[in-house]
Amino acid sequence: MKHSNDISRRKFLKRSSKYSLATALTANSVGMLGLLNASDALSEPDDPNDHKALVFLILTGDNDCLNMIMPTCSGVLRSNYEVGRGIVALPQEGLHSLYLVAPATVFDSSDSSEFAMHPSCAALA
Repeated sequence: MKHSNDISRRKFLKRSSKYSLATALTANSVGMLGLLNASDALSEPDDPNDHKALVFLILTGDNDCLNMIMPTCSGVLRSNYEVGRGIVALPQEGLHSLYLVAPATVFDSSDSSEFAMHPSCAALA
């Protein structure tokens, strides 16, 4: 007997939605959705300073991470950035300096604490 592995996109989506619904119903029926409140069970109920939050950042558009945080030192790290980024490398003027608690170890195992954020990321600096 020959088994066919061919499945249409419509069949795949139909089966996936059925399995997802069945999984959600099963989890609800055995009480596993209570795990969502696990942080409440682990925290002290009378502690007003105990606050846990799960924060989602939904970014719309593209994020060019190599132009979000960039080196500002005058050494090899900055020159590698400028050569690698070419015409999209940002000049140091107008960048928002970062004040690191400890120097960051970069790709070549050297340490640097001179970095800055993109001009549009002032609130994050």
